[in-house]
Amino acid sequence: MQSGIVMDLARALGFDPGDRAEFCNQVKLFKGDPFRSHSVSERRVLVSLERILSNWSGEPVTVTPNWDFEIAEDAAAPVFPFKSFLCPLTKEVMRDPVVVLESSQAYERAAIEYWFERCVQDGREPTCPVTGTVLKSLELKPNVGLAGAIEEWVGRVVDYQIKSAVQYLSEEPLSVDHVERALDHVYKVSEEHPTRRYIIRNAGAVLLIVTVLSNNSKTIGSRLRSKALTTLLSMAKDEESRVSFSDLINYF
Repeated sequence: MQSGIVMDLARALGFDPGDRAEFCNQVKLFKGDPFRSHSVSERRVLVSLERILSNWSGEPVTVTPNWDFEIAEDAAAPVFPFKSFLCPLTKEVMRDPVVVLESSQAYERAAIEYWFERCVQDGREPTCPVTGTVLKSLELKPNVGLAGAIEEWVGRVVDYQIKSAVQYLSEEPLSVDHVERALDHVYKVSEEHPTRRYIIRNAGAVLLIVTVLSNNSKTIGSRLRSKALTTLLSMAKDEESRVSFSDLINYF
């Protein structure tokens, strides 16, 4: 919603929505305007707009999953996502990138479809949020090339996280902080990338989690025991994982 407001304000004021320096200048002018209304209701609207503009004019923050790369410690960690991987509306890595044919701008499918829906509901002409172009057609085309690049990057991230998790769970003596980080990695991959659960199984992470539970239950404490069980439960949503769990039960 704030993205749409900012885009509209930028177009109305005649400058690029990405020009944050100009936004800062506009905020200053806005705050110092001597002709602002004294009406309580209008003041509330002005305060809301001022807050939105102030937030938007600050330094951009990349909102993306907490991948926990530990780049300072591990040079093999994957790079953070390229700007082109982020949807201009959600500011998150896209899962289903599409292109607006008339503007050639890429967005997350669900986000741009919601934008179009809001334009129609608000009685406005549908536009491309980034370029401000009024669109005659709302046709979207899957961005196969970008989707492939994102998929490759996600694969590198998953491989790194599972490798790190196995390393943490294999340490002697165990570090409670590292066990928690390992469980977070495995759970995140299992929930957000279920088709990649086989990587977790093949890396032996499930066996390591069960071993930690069996041999270090008191050491890791009740909170991590609960987290470990939750992680195993997430993995159990996969049929092949359930089969491997049966083998583990017989083993122990």
